[in-house]
Amino acid sequence: MLAGLLLVFLAGITWNAEGICVSYCASRKLNFDLVQGWLFLACAAISLVCSLLAGDFQSHPSEVLWHAFISTSLAGTANFFTFVMASRAMAKGPNGLIWAILQSGMIGSFLMGILFFHEDPAVVRITGLLLIIAGIFLMGMGKDGATDRVAKNDWLPAALLSFLLVAVTHCFCTYPSFVPELAGTSSMFRSIGMFFGGFLAFSVFSLPRQVRLREFGSAKIFTIVGILIAEKLVASYLLFFPGMDRLALHHAGGLGFPIGIGVCVGGFSLYSLVFLKERISKTGLAGLCAVLIGIVMISIK
Repeated sequence: MLAGLLLVFLAGITWNAEGICVSYCASRKLNFDLVQGWLFLACAAISLVCSLLAGDFQSHPSEVLWHAFISTSLAGTANFFTFVMASRAMAKGPNGLIWAILQSGMIGSFLMGILFFHEDPAVVRITGLLLIIAGIFLMGMGKDGATDRVAKNDWLPAALLSFLLVAVTHCFCTYPSFVPELAGTSSMFRSIGMFFGGFLAFSVFSLPRQVRLREFGSAKIFTIVGILIAEKLVASYLLFFPGMDRLALHHAGGLGFPIGIGVCVGGFSLYSLVFLKERISKTGLAGLCAVLIGIVMISIK
C-alpha cells in the first residue's frame, strides 16, 4: 500500500507542471492556446496509436464507442476553455488561489452522481462540498495586499468560470463510468475523445486567428508542449493509474484522487509563495485550507 500512496503522491506533484506552465505563459504573455492546440493534437495521435495497438476498437460495439467518444470529446472541449480562462485569471491575480479554485471543480462529478445517478449523499461528503464552496468564497474575498490591481479582484470572474468549466469537464469525463455499458471502455480510448475535443475547440476558437497572424509557435511554445506531453504520459501511465491499482488491492482506491489533487493544490500554493513571491491573506489561507480538507472529505465513500 505504501508504494501506491507514494505513486499517487508523485502524480500529484507532477500535475503541478500544468499549473506552472499556465502561470509561466500568463506572466510572459505567451499564447497558451497554441500550447493547448499542439498538446491536444500530439496526445490524441499518441492515444489513437496506442488504442489501435491494444485492440480497443474491436472490444465494444460501435454505438458504445461513439457514446463514450462524444462524452469525452465534450470534456475535452470544456477543458480547453478551462485553461483559456485560467490563463486570463493568472495574468491578473494570485496564481496559487486561482489554481486552488480551479481544482475545486472536481465537485462536478460528485454532484452529477447524486442528482442523476442516485449516489448516496453521505453527510461527510456533503460537509466536504460545503467546505469547498466556503473555501472558494473566502479565497475570492481575500486580498493578498501585493498590488491595487489584485486587490480589485478583477481576476475572480475568469477564475470562477474556470472552476465551472472544470466541473463540466469532470462530469463529461466521468459520465462513462456511471453508465454500465460504457464503463468497460479503456482509459486510453477515452483519452482519444478528450484530446480530440480539446483540439476541436482550439481549431474553432483559436486556429483561424493563428492562421491569419501566421503564428504557429516558437521555441518556448514547443518546449512547453514537450514538457506537458511528458507530464501527461508519466503522470497517467507510470504514476497515477499504477498507484490507484495498488491502492485498490488494499481496498483504498478512494484515496487516490484526494491525495493527488490535494498534493497538486498544496504544491502549487507552495510554488506561488516561494517562486512567485505571492502573499496570501489570512482569509485566503483559511479558504485554501477549507478547500484542501473539503477535497479529502468529498472523496470519502
